[in-house]
Amino acid sequence: MAGIARNQEPLGLLTRTVGAKSAAGGVPLLEKYKRRVCLKFKDNSSCSNTQLKVYKHKKRVGDDINAVTAKRRCRQCTGGNVTELQCQGCCGLVLAIGQFYGQARRAGGSQWRKACSAWKEAQEPGVTTAPATAADVALDEQEVSRDEL
Repeated sequence: MAGIARNQEPLGLLTRTVGAKSAAGGVPLLEKYKRRVCLKFKDNSSCSNTQLKVYKHKKRVGDDINAVTAKRRCRQCTGGNVTELQCQGCCGLVLAIGQFYGQARRAGGSQWRKACSAWKEAQEPGVTTAPATAADVALDEQEVSRDEL
């Protein structure tokens, strides 16, 4: 490479583009992107490294994406960890995740809380039992409860 001074790169090998920040791997990053959910233009600090990796990969493989078509999600729009669930059992209450068995919380689980699961397992055919906890009492169950008193 004659004519190039020491510690300089030829112009064709530069990975940094004018007006854009360059990331590792030579993929230029723009200053702001339009977000997928909130539809606001936000800078790179508002999204996760995973979102940045997806964008870099798309640029490397040659996808024609820009600040609008990148459709990245910001941290505020992706949501955090689930801390509450709605019981799909007899009560229908929204409760803390600790009120559900681990197996019931997972995908394909019953989504019933511990108390409702215990009530369901205590049911026996042909026996009228007490109403479920935190559930509305049916008329026939009210009559049975009064008779027991």
